[in-house]
Amino acid sequence: MLHPITGSPIMFGRRPLRHNANSRAKMAKLTSALATLPPDFAPTVIDNTSGITDWGQMLNNQLGICTIAGPGHMEQVWTAKAGKEVTIPDSDLLTAYEVFDGYVAGDPSTDQGGDILTVCQDWQNIGIGGHKISGFAHVNMTQENWMQALYLYGSLNTGVTFPPSALDQIGGTWDFDSSKPVDPPDPNMGHCMALVGGDLEGATFVTWGAIQRATWRFVFYYFNECVACQSTEWTSPVSVPDGLQLVGL
Repeated sequence: MLHPITGSPIMFGRRPLRHNANSRAKMAKLTSALATLPPDFAPTVIDNTSGITDWGQMLNNQLGICTIAGPGHMEQVWTAKAGKEVTIPDSDLLTAYEVFDGYVAGDPSTDQGGDILTVCQDWQNIGIGGHKISGFAHVNMTQENWMQALYLYGSLNTGVTFPPSALDQIGGTWDFDSSKPVDPPDPNMGHCMALVGGDLEGATFVTWGAIQRATWRFVFYYFNECVACQSTEWTSPVSVPDGLQLVGL
């Protein structure tokens, strides 16, 4: 299938959600810390796409590399906010896919995607194209927590398993009619995307080189993973409380 806006092929590549004892503990700590924030802490409208005119495919039109492409788009958001947007070269993204997820160039059988937890661990410890995060934690699956974390950390790493009907809405807004039977997710359509904005109606993602909207009801029906990542390249619009410094987690 070709993307209706970019005209490029679309590919998936996210493996199922994976947790370990450490990630569960970090998620619990972050959830508790976010609960201490006032209800009006995050703005009702957040848009962190300013200044970025070319998101790029991040090789996700050629490979199931979405769990690397998502962080690549997050790096664009963080660095653009600082006035010096950086787009990680495809060669460095490919190297990360090989090291993090075991892809072997020229061997299609190894193009099996990756899981977000493993990628975030390696992103912190190894880096992607010289860029590292200093900490990360899974975010509770609520609209309030997503908006709070987006406000604090600039962009979030999210995971979804799409229903086939979502293909018809690429380039528009992902949604469904809750009064009708809802399409089940297709296990072969797991995907990772950077969350870059949100408002009362829904969320804004970047994937396959373009902006994509989704209603909150779609998000919390089909998405099952959201990770906040802390980067020294992001300047938060507010002072981050000690309990929300992901380095300590």
